[in-house]
Amino acid sequence: MLCGLCFASFPLVFFAPLALLRALLASPTTFLLFYAGSAILYPWILILDTIAVRHNYQVSVKKAGAICFTTIFLMFILPMLIVAIAMAT
Repeated sequence: MLCGLCFASFPLVFFAPLALLRALLASPTTFLLFYAGSAILYPWILILDTIAVRHNYQVSVKKAGAICFTTIFLMFILPMLIVAIAMAT
């Protein structure tokens, strides 16, 4: 499983050159390039993660997608929600 997810996360390698360009040139074009690259790479990684989960656990595409989105929810949205509730009280 870990090997499949590692290969699925390989496109993250392309973020380093984009971030370097954004930091060195600091122009609106490089910022746009970075965010456009992010918009392309993140869905690509999510699709590859879903395929890795599907093949490893032999589940349907819907179940693999649900597993990946549940993980994203638990890792990112739930902590933000907890912080927001804690700050409101």
